[in-house]
Amino acid sequence: MAAPTCFGELRLAAAERYFTGMAVTAFLTDVEIVACCAVGVVHKHMRAGAGRFEDGRRIRTSDIHLIAHRSPYWVLLTASGSCYVIVTFKGRGGRQSLNDFLEMLPGGFHATPHRLQ
Repeated sequence: MAAPTCFGELRLAAAERYFTGMAVTAFLTDVEIVACCAVGVVHKHMRAGAGRFEDGRRIRTSDIHLIAHRSPYWVLLTASGSCYVIVTFKGRGGRQSLNDFLEMLPGGFHATPHRLQ
């Protein structure tokens, strides 16, 4: 399991305060966008338990259907109906992967088949 950095911990606490009362599935740190999905370390997942979605575990979201900037955070809505908040990006290439995804988005993409989501 990955532990957040001191900077990541401060940003995570601030994000939790910022989104209090909103329907957030989980917060993600160390994020990179890969194949139209977010890959990162999960925190405060609303369905955590029984070894799934526990804090500090790396997860891959379903396909990103909508992305919004809620300064200073990015909010992702996924094919499964989840809402994730990006707290920090992966050190090398994480932010660039988002820029690449945003550049590609207007042209569309082939969604991952539902059985693989």
